[in-house]
Amino acid sequence: MQETGHIKNIAYKLSPAKINDNLELKISTNVTDWETLPPKEDKEVVQASVKQALKYIRVINKSIETTEARIKEFTISLR
Repeated sequence: MQETGHIKNIAYKLSPAKINDNLELKISTNVTDWETLPPKEDKEVVQASVKQALKYIRVINKSIETTEARIKEFTISLR
């Protein structure tokens, strides 16, 4: 994001959905310290509640296998 903001919720949908098991959603305010958000998966849409201000969001592959997916939806809800 261009500026640090107060975020309420982050949601995304990837294809294929089975890839979600290998991914982690992380947030940061300074690009150095990252916090992993616990996901809530509902019908292939991964959602996470945010209780702090943030500027950076990333989704990383936590497996040792190379994976590939297509972003079908990515939503950030502001407070």
